[in-house]
Amino acid sequence: MELKKSMKGFGVLFLLLISLISSAFATDVVINADVDGVEVYENDTLIGTLANNTVTINFTDEEHNISLVKEFYDTQNLTVDPTNATEVNATMELTEYLVALNSNVDGITIFDETNNETLGSYDNGFNVLLTHGDYELTLSKTGYVSQTFNLSIPTDVEINVTLVAEETTDNTTTDDSEDDTTADDSEDDEDGRTIIILSALDDDSAVSKLQGLISDNPVVTFVLIIVVIATLGSLFGVWNIKGL
Repeated sequence: MELKKSMKGFGVLFLLLISLISSAFATDVVINADVDGVEVYENDTLIGTLANNTVTINFTDEEHNISLVKEFYDTQNLTVDPTNATEVNATMELTEYLVALNSNVDGITIFDETNNETLGSYDNGFNVLLTHGDYELTLSKTGYVSQTFNLSIPTDVEINVTLVAEETTDNTTTDDSEDDTTADDSEDDEDGRTIIILSALDDDSAVSKLQGLISDNPVVTFVLIIVVIATLGSLFGVWNIKGL
């Protein structure tokens, strides 16, 4: 009975001695990162969490392989050796997620409205790399109507878009119609002048006056003959100006 008590007391003393020895050969190491809330793991065991971007952890004086982990960031694997350095600075990189683009055309330009920057030009089936966050993306291509999408990364993993071609205006028909109208107006004017001259010739009083004028003035007679011949020629298509 007394032997068991002695052995138990010896065991406690031994553990205390080991603890004292270990403490004598251990060092505090300060770990800093550019992101707060990073967790520090060693052999899958959580040994510390960064508060205000820093944490102090006591390591034995030998190499330790640790991992810095935070959601939406790439895991940083580091080696810590207190005999060489008592402070470690780490930079956490945002994880890039693949977002598949499914479209009916190639050469689509993607503009990030949220961050006011162009992400690039992409073809159907290509992947867009985006980090964690909410995005408003505008997809455009010359000759097509642009479309805007709201995405939440990494929840949304694809963009499905069908761009519709822009409508074009054709003015050819309108111009032809205006040309036809001008031609019709010109023909109407010529026909009107012909009718007025012929109507004047059909009037009895006008014919009497014309006869008196012809007998008194040969020059007027000659001019009138030319006018009548020109008028009749225009009527029957002899001097059809449009046909020239």
